[in-house]
Amino acid sequence: MLALQHGKEADYLSLYLLERAGIGIDQVLPFWRHMPGNETFSATHFDIEDRVPNIEATIAEIPAKLQSRLPLVPNQEIEPVNVAERTLNFNIHTSLDRSY
Repeated sequence: MLALQHGKEADYLSLYLLERAGIGIDQVLPFWRHMPGNETFSATHFDIEDRVPNIEATIAEIPAKLQSRLPLVPNQEIEPVNVAERTLNFNIHTSLDRSY
């Protein structure tokens, strides 16, 4: 499972990408709250309630930037992720969770 911080960073960046793509972010929290019922998703992601405060803060941050006519770019510095290590951890985690 990815570290919770990586999940939060992914949420943060994805909200900016959605808004910049013109998709909007008003249905993000209802979408994420629906996902925990998906067994495969729940096995690989942290509980949405651990991520809600960060999502809510970002949802407030984006319109504030738009209203202030600031560039629609993330504020946070995102820590680089070792992709090989992340893939290995994910494969180990999902292999152990499979019931045959």
